[in-house]
Amino acid sequence: MLHTGSVTGRSFWQNNARNMQTLKQALETASREVTTGRADNLATHLNGQLRSFGSITHKIQIYDTLSSALAESATRYDVAQSALERASATVGETANSLILITDLTDNGSIAVAADLAKRNFLDIVTTLNGTAGGQYLFSGQAHSTAPLAPGPDILTALGSAASAESTAADVVAAVDTWMAASPGGFGDIAYQGSGTLG
Repeated sequence: MLHTGSVTGRSFWQNNARNMQTLKQALETASREVTTGRADNLATHLNGQLRSFGSITHKIQIYDTLSSALAESATRYDVAQSALERASATVGETANSLILITDLTDNGSIAVAADLAKRNFLDIVTTLNGTAGGQYLFSGQAHSTAPLAPGPDILTALGSAASAESTAADVVAAVDTWMAASPGGFGDIAYQGSGTLG
């Protein structure tokens, strides 16, 4: 009897020790899952229903991708809007300075206004050649190409197009012709971007 009792007692304590070890592991697992918010064994946790989990995970990945693209687009839009507002303000400043010239025989005033117009033109070209996220804003799908040629090159082409003209109206007409000319006009000489929106 004593021998049987000892074996039974030993088995009881061995089973109890195993049960305690299992309980300790289960407690550690539960504690880790509560702390991290992640199940150690997803298949067991979801009772084998992994298809729904995969679908949800895929939708979250799509959402994250779309959110990132939307944030990038919003940044590009904000930078582009700011560039257009700066260019518009510069055009307004130039127009106001030219309107203030009342005496077309005053070469000093004309020279000052012409210099301001040239500097502002170069500033506008630089502004329109701006980037956001390493991509040019106004180049259509050619994001890696500056949309406009360097400002001095454009001014040289405009000067050549209008060099033979002697009146303001003729200069305006020559510039309009150059802007619309193909080949040899704005689209060939000044604009370097893509004709397709990007």
